[in-house]
Amino acid sequence: MMESNDRGRSDDRGEYRDGRRQTAESGRGGPSAALILLILVAIAVIVFVVQNGDAVEIDWLFIHGEVPLWILIAISLAIGVILTRLASFIWRRARRHDD
Repeated sequence: MMESNDRGRSDDRGEYRDGRRQTAESGRGGPSAALILLILVAIAVIVFVVQNGDAVEIDWLFIHGEVPLWILIAISLAIGVILTRLASFIWRRARRHDD
């Protein structure tokens, strides 16, 4: 006896009786490209941290001490991103007022 969710399929090939092909609920199979990219970035970050775990001495203004190299690089990267965003914001705001 047919079940109610069978949708009238006549065989196990995934075809309906009228010849249409059955597709997956999501429309595609497997993980998304964003998930794959996220996993690759996470692996790269883990490798980066492991390879740059050595402590380096820092002596800048009132900051003195030893810090793991990966933390110093991450802080430098964050400061660079913040300064770039700030400069971009100021430049766009100035162009908007000039027009």
